[in-house]
Amino acid sequence: MPKSLAVVFNKTTRKAVKITSKYSSKLPADSKLKVQAAHYHGGKEEDYILYKTTDPKIHDRLENGDEFIGVIKEGVVESLDFTNEDKKTFLYVSSSSTAIPYDDTKSLSKQASVKITIEALKADGTVNDSINDTVMLPCLRPGRRHMPVYVTIKNGSATWDYKPDEYGSLLFPSMTDKFVNPKYRIKNNLTIDTYKAI
Repeated sequence: MPKSLAVVFNKTTRKAVKITSKYSSKLPADSKLKVQAAHYHGGKEEDYILYKTTDPKIHDRLENGDEFIGVIKEGVVESLDFTNEDKKTFLYVSSSSTAIPYDDTKSLSKQASVKITIEALKADGTVNDSINDTVMLPCLRPGRRHMPVYVTIKNGSATWDYKPDEYGSLLFPSMTDKFVNPKYRIKNNLTIDTYKAI
């Protein structure tokens, strides 16, 4: 039996209020899903409609948190539309090196640095040179210290010169959280390790 998932929509607002958490061969009964939606979001069972799919590509997009709307006609959800998601700009990060020396006898200003490049990409993978913006990206510095990094993107590109202040690894960005900034999606992340300078 093909695996399936369900998305529950409010008929009036046309907004999705629930996505079934498990992609399984057996979903809860339609009535149960609608009753649960009414319990948590108000209204009655008949105020909600379902969209079911066995398409693994749609499942992957929903699991990934991609933005979508329901295409609803005459009270029936015909499909999910990901157009708004597909129009978003992706932020791609790269670096001149994935390892950097660290000398604990020197101050931060005298440490070696790694240049990290952040590029704003269109859906086709080309740089969107119309992007001029300041964006906050979270990073996890050595010692597992969370820290925001603000980068200024000009003509679709920005750089950050990273200097370590202790031994360990940098993870940047530290998450692929799609809600850091609703205008952008984080495409990848980098790990940069420090090693003892000779």
